[in-house]
Amino acid sequence: MHTTSTDLLTLYGHHPKRGSAAMDAIGVLPAFKGIMVHDCWSPYFGYACEHAVCNAHILRDLKGISENAGQRWSDEMHDLLLEIYAAVDGAPESAGSLTPIEIEEFQRRFDLILENGKAENPSSPLPVQGGRRSRKRRTPAENLIDRCQRYRVEILRFMTDFRMPFTNNLAERDIRMVKVQQKISGTSQLCGGGI
Repeated sequence: MHTTSTDLLTLYGHHPKRGSAAMDAIGVLPAFKGIMVHDCWSPYFGYACEHAVCNAHILRDLKGISENAGQRWSDEMHDLLLEIYAAVDGAPESAGSLTPIEIEEFQRRFDLILENGKAENPSSPLPVQGGRRSRKRRTPAENLIDRCQRYRVEILRFMTDFRMPFTNNLAERDIRMVKVQQKISGTSQLCGGGI
């Protein structure tokens, strides 16, 4: 099940596949030219539009790193994102973004926290096995640090463009009842049978 939402409209589509083949067949995203807010799933970045990352997903991942790995940087980043959100929420209604000084300071702190995260998660050289190099398995913390670095602009877009929400809760809310029905009926069909 796929959903594409705006404040006024929601399109539901279903397809046997989950990835780009499904999204291409549904037809909205290949033609979309606006800014797509999503959970940072890599197939979304294959579409030629601008992107914003859902910070509810980032906050959840940061909380998992804090709880499961006991790392400080993830707590700091969690708090920073909520601080930026509060600054956006407290900005004048006429503003389209935070001020350039605020943006620069929040970006500096974001980058500093990621540097602290790298220090907490030093990467070791790739192991050599039988003369061949093999890839070292990366930890969830290392993956999240890389994701935050790679998609910094998209994660922080909500502070530079107030049209962008902090999360993609609109899409999550729109699909929630369909997913609940699937679980209740024990089927993955759009219209479930009797219970």
